Amino acid sequence: MTGRRYDFPVREVAAAFVAVGGGASYQRAALRARAAAGRELLEGSWGGNTVAEWLDALAPVVLADQAETSWPETLVLDSTRFMVENIRTGTQTLAFNVLGPTAIPPAAKAVPGCGR
Repeated sequence: MTGRRYDFPVREVAAAFVAVGGGASYQRAALRARAAAGRELLEGSWGGNTVAEWLDALAPVVLADQAETSWPETLVLDSTRFMVENIRTGTQTLAFNVLGPTAIPPAAKAVPGCGR
């Protein structure tokens, strides 16, 4: 099933979302979708734009049932630093940080060692 004037079946869009959710890159998921739909395979690193655009357009609809409706009682934030080493000088510098939030709803049981 596809929408009128749309080139990819809903099944292929859903399969691409599942592939990305399972760890595939946008580019790999797009290549799979294009191959399954009998479309020309695109070369280059920009081939993943198809899946990125699907996600941008459809994620609000797909995720609407999972959306939070209120703030949690507790929000725990943590971060991880990713360092890179200069092989010439042997020095390390910060490449980037990743911030990881975790929400704890009011009805959640206490987590040992978490101060709750």
